[in-house]
Amino acid sequence: MSSYFLGCIFVILTAVSPRNALGSANGLSQTLSTFVRMIGPAGTTSLFALTMEHNIFRGTLVYVVLAGITVPSLVMAWALPVVNLG
Repeated sequence: MSSYFLGCIFVILTAVSPRNALGSANGLSQTLSTFVRMIGPAGTTSLFALTMEHNIFRGTLVYVVLAGITVPSLVMAWALPVVNLG
């Protein structure tokens, strides 16, 4: 699902990055994106297994954590300035 949003992320990144640092910004963005895609599934699966084993929030702590990441991310995305790319 995250691959659908990569185009939007790169448009925003291109709009806000200085031209002389665009290559570095894109490289750092790709690196961080790949790292998160690598640890995300393993981390959520491990957290789910841990909460099921110890009956924390009846095994739903993983959803609380994901919502805790999603809500601030949406708030920060809405706070982005509107940039005219045309």
